[in-house]
Amino acid sequence: MRTQDDRQIRRQFKQSSPIIRLDHLQPFFKFVNLTLFRFSVASLYELDNTAYSAFAQAWSQIRSFEVGQGKLCVHLQPPAMREVLVPFAIHCPKLVHLSVRFSGRNMDVLANGGIENPIP
Repeated sequence: MRTQDDRQIRRQFKQSSPIIRLDHLQPFFKFVNLTLFRFSVASLYELDNTAYSAFAQAWSQIRSFEVGQGKLCVHLQPPAMREVLVPFAIHCPKLVHLSVRFSGRNMDVLANGGIENPIP
């Protein structure tokens, strides 16, 4: 449930802020041995399952990953939890801290996971 402040912040951003997408963050992929990534610029965010899969594949050594967690980080349509978690579980065995926004609206997908042997 959003508060009045959240709605006001979202309205302000829609009028003046750029939207952070995967292509804005891809230049960081050059750092293939990255172990910590923290990015929380005050802005609108539009990161889908393709983005989180790309992050996980680019940084297999990552131990801590955090994106868009500040109070002024507004996520337009966060992906489902499974779409965020599975790529990191598959590609990032050293991950100990994951802080991302996701949608918990469709929690029934966690019952069977819809995947076969996701972790090699």
